[in-house]
Formats: sequence, structure tokens, C-alpha cells
Amino acid sequence: MKKWILVAVVVLVVGVAAPWATGKLTEQQWHAAANQLDTEASPVTLDSTQYERDWFGSDLSGRVTLRNPQTGEVVPVPYTGSVSHGWLGSEITLTPEVNDQELAQRLFPDEQPTVVISTSVWGTGRVDVTVPSIHVEDKETGESLNMSEAYGWAEFSDGGRDVKAHLSWPGLVVRAPGLRARLGNLQFDQDARRVAESLWAGEMDMTLDSLALESETQPDVVLSNLSLTGDTEASEGNETVRSDSTMTVESLKVADQATGPHRMTLTLDNLDVESWTRLMAVSRDVQQFQVRVANNPNPDVNQLRQQQMQLMQRFSHAAKGLAGAGIALQLKELSLETPQGTVSGHLSLSHPEVAPNKRDSMPLIMQQLTGKLDLSLPVALVKQVPRLERDAESLIRQGFLKRDGETYSVDVSLKDMQVNLNGETIPVPPLI
Repeated sequence: MKKWILVAVVVLVVGVAAPWATGKLTEQQWHAAANQLDTEASPVTLDSTQYERDWFGSDLSGRVTLRNPQTGEVVPVPYTGSVSHGWLGSEITLTPEVNDQELAQRLFPDEQPTVVISTSVWGTGRVDVTVPSIHVEDKETGESLNMSEAYGWAEFSDGGRDVKAHLSWPGLVVRAPGLRARLGNLQFDQDARRVAESLWAGEMDMTLDSLALESETQPDVVLSNLSLTGDTEASEGNETVRSDSTMTVESLKVADQATGPHRMTLTLDNLDVESWTRLMAVSRDVQQFQVRVANNPNPDVNQLRQQQMQLMQRFSHAAKGLAGAGIALQLKELSLETPQGTVSGHLSLSHPEVAPNKRDSMPLIMQQLTGKLDLSLPVALVKQVPRLERDAESLIRQGFLKRDGETYSVDVSLKDMQVNLNGETIPVPPLI
């Protein structure tokens, strides 16, 4: 009897104490996530102006800031939220606040968009985002928006290094005088693992049933059954990655002429992770440098020149690292079906591998770069546009284009700083 009393007491203590512990852990995780996002390069930052934690729940508020890294423009989105503390995890429900309450009521008269974040004590998490359907019409302007309910989720594990995500958006229709745009059934799935700061490995699958633009002043455009797949694999030590991606389109109709199916397959091999990370860091710094220059009416010219030189040196260092790893890029398949015939092509570009300790001192990248391009297209397709037909004849006379019967073709190869274009050799000036 005493044993069962002891068990009951333990259960009671755990039942009462667990919500407090999970609430404390959730608050720590929330602030840690905000700190991780709070960097100058991050396009999204999370600020908490209030976090009041009680025993079984918490209230919080703040804002999410969306930043355009190219222009520096920011868009703040205020939010309020509530937290429910459980035994082994917490659930956070966030609701965005719109300054224009009249607009918010028109868009979402019955239900607001919500973001629900579920966390567990062992570090896993899930985010569910729901945007209710929208039906808005302005009778004065003739504009309207009809959007189906959109839903997406993402699951995080291993400290955020493993991510699974899904998005389902049945579609929308936008109407304005003389214009109608329609999107139908967008589906997205991602299963990824972080390899480096801005590089992920895994599988991705996206499909779009239809995309249409109808205008009174321009030809109608309708795209049907777009599919995009990707598969990225990292080496055993996460030193390099390989990526394969394929895009297909069942049909593309412009005015009354339809083409398709279309298919393109791209492969990237031996991408050096460390060099790619450095290159992305340089790219962000270049964007931030441009923003600072644009916002400074009286810059120090010498200082700007010095900063530009430093950025170029870092870019060159990262680019040589990428090339020296033996990077290879291939457009393995390009097939565009038209009523006049098939447009087909192949592209390959590669650099030989260089020992890591010799990459910084290796010659210019262009000196060891090799490549090949094959492209063919029907003459009848070019004849559809008189201006293109005239340009094609000019290119043939200059040797840039060949004609074999009813087909135009281009055959280009690159090696030893020489381009062989349809049998003619052209020296290439060094670029990098």
C-alpha cells in the first residue's frame, strides 16, 4: 500500500512539475531560435517584445521582420501568440497582426492565418501553417481575388539539421479589368539534411498542375503540368556534394500554338562544400556592401576601393577552391518539342582536380576549364519569326551557326583557352 502511495505521489509531482519544466525549456528554445536568426545576412529575424511565462502556459508578442538582402528593405509583421505547456512538450500558436484592420477583416472575415509550433523536450519540432481561403471582390475597380486554403508543415529534428516539409496550395484566381491570372494545385515536398550553413542534401519534389495568364493586350499563356525534382547527396565527410535535378513541362501554350512536352536534366558534381560556403558569404557581403554604398551619399573613395579589392580577393579564393575540387556541370538533356520539330542540346563544363595546397596558387580558372555545347533546332521554327530568320542567315555567314538540311546547329568546345566554334578556332581572354 505504501508503495502505491509513493508511486501516486511521484506521478503527482511529475504531473505538476513537468509543465513548468517544459515551459522553461520552450522559452529557452524560443530565444535561442531568435538569436540564430538575428544576423545581418538573415532574410528573416524574430523579435520578442513580450514573453510572460506561467505554470501551464505563456503569452508572447513581437514581430517577424522580412529583409530584402539586395535592397535592405524590411517588412515588419507583428504577431501575438499563446503557449500551452504539456508533460513532454509545448505548443505555440501565433497569429499575425495587420495594421489595416479593415483589410484584414475583408480578407479573413471568419478565420485568421495561424502558425502552430510544436516542440518536445528531446529537441524535435513541427511547424504547421494554415492560410484560410480568401474571396474578395472590389465592384468599383472590377478586381477580385479567390484563393483556396493553403496548408504547409515542416518537421525539425537533430537540432534543426534534419528537415521534412510539405506545402499544399490548391490554387488561386486573380481578376482585373483586361487581365486574369490562375494558378492550379501547387504541391511541394522536401526531405533534407543540412550539410553546411547554406547547403542541404536530400530529395525535393514539386508539381504545378497549371499556370495561366490571360490578357486583352497580350497573347494568352498557359503552362500545364510542371514537375521539378531534385536529389542532392553529400560525400561521407560532407566535403563535397552531387546534385541531380530534372524539370518537365507537359505543354506550354502561347495564343493558339501549343508546344511540349519539354524536359531538362541538370547535374552538378564535386561541389566543394567549404569553398561554396565561402562563396555564399562573399555574395552576401557584396550585397550588403552595395546597400551601404547606395545609402551613403558621401563615401570615402579610398576606403571603398580597398573594400572592393578585399571582396574580389575573397571571391577569387572561393572560386579557385570550387574549380580546384574538380567541379563538373552538365546539362545532360534538353528536349523541347514544337510543331516544327525538336530543339535539343547538351552542355558540359568542368575543371580538373587540383591538390588542396595548390589551389590558391593555381593558374586562372579559365586556363584549365574545358567544356562542350551541342545545340540543334529546326529551320522551320526559326522561320516563324522573320527577324530571327534574318539573324540566322547573318550568323551562318559569320560561322556561328551551321545549316544541315532543315536543321540549324551549333557545335562549340572549350580547351586550353581556345574555343572551337563549328570548326573555327577562337582564342578566349582570361576571365577569372
